[in-house]
Amino acid sequence: VSLEILFVDDGSTDGTREALRDACAGREDRRLIVHETNRGFGAAMRTGFAAARGRVLVSYDADATYPVADILVLYDRVDSGEADVAGATPFGEGRADANRFRVFLSRTVAGLYGIALRGAGRGITVHTCAFRAYRREAIEGAENESDDFLAAAEVLARLRLGGARVVEVPSQLTTREHGASKMKVARTALRHLGQIARIALRRPPFVARADHARAGRAVPSSRLRAWNETLNRDHPMRTIEEHPAGTIRRVEERRRRMITELLEARPGDVVLDLGAEEGAYVPRLREGGAKPVAVDIDPAVLAAGRRRHGAPLVAADVHALPFRRGAVPRVLLAEVLEHCPDPAAVLAEALRVAGPDGRVAVTVPDDERLLVAKGALRRAGLGERLGGLPGGLAPGHLHVFSHDALVELLDRAGRILFLTRDARALAFLAVIAARREDAGSCVE
Repeated sequence: VSLEILFVDDGSTDGTREALRDACAGREDRRLIVHETNRGFGAAMRTGFAAARGRVLVSYDADATYPVADILVLYDRVDSGEADVAGATPFGEGRADANRFRVFLSRTVAGLYGIALRGAGRGITVHTCAFRAYRREAIEGAENESDDFLAAAEVLARLRLGGARVVEVPSQLTTREHGASKMKVARTALRHLGQIARIALRRPPFVARADHARAGRAVPSSRLRAWNETLNRDHPMRTIEEHPAGTIRRVEERRRRMITELLEARPGDVVLDLGAEEGAYVPRLREGGAKPVAVDIDPAVLAAGRRRHGAPLVAADVHALPFRRGAVPRVLLAEVLEHCPDPAAVLAEALRVAGPDGRVAVTVPDDERLLVAKGALRRAGLGERLGGLPGGLAPGHLHVFSHDALVELLDRAGRILFLTRDARALAFLAVIAARREDAGSCVE
């Protein structure tokens, strides 16, 4: 067996990184990948899966509480074609020589996951153990979104709901001999209950991608228009432009400046601003000599935008644009995808209209960090700095994108030319183009 060992150092500060560098020095079969800051167990799993080059990927906990030799046992079950996933279990014919309370908790949680998964959970005795072997094709597209200790159970649930063949291999679970676990048992157990509820209700990410896409496309334009009209009336973009809190205005200004610069519209280029509302980006686009065309499903806000900016406007559903293929060289999707029932369909339409030589610039709010920032301000008694912004998600958000979920969405749509998570703009900013076989991509 040709073996590659990846060590993912998740922001350690105890000398682990230096020890790993020494262990990998001069060895082509060993690689060290470093997270400069601690991002969590699930994030380390994602990093390892993305970097691994083998046909069979094995994740193994660094506390070494399962026999290392069992890696080959799991490998054989997947390599033989018997299963897509093989996981270690200390139950059944296995053996658990670990803390009894933790074993009891693991079995209880496994039972609840089995109930939530219904038939898909049959025969699985442990969901929280990360010691598994995966066929590469099975894990691609099913990587975890969770950054914490829920990741192993999330991956398994997504794979089973997608029809993956899973087997369990008896193994021996022991108590760790070195270091201390970072997992907060009570907090993690509560989070598992939340994830189990999402599985039982088939909430994202535990929903078949194809079914989700069909549901999005099935929303009638008339219904979507009425929803947008209500949103635009009650929460117009102008409230952000004229917000009393200077910090919020500066965040929005940075976001607009960065995405228009990334769009790289040349003088004379026609730019479709999709989901434009009153055309907040029109003045900035005109500064560079571009010719913006505002597109929105709500004709009332377009009319208001014409009065403000005099830009050409088109009333249309961004899921089905009334433009021919390759009609314009530049398309702007600024704070649009999170409001659309089917973001994949919107990206496909934008890329179709831009054509093979065009560019689509995308900005999506970083809701995960926004929620953390809002919560921190309120707990510190500084809620007035939010100037009346709601504590939860911004109104009208149908989707919350993590970094990995957005990468997956954009990569399925086309080539990612640029992607960054900007802390000061509190947003993800990306540029994509139609896919070409001979072109590369870069994710920062």
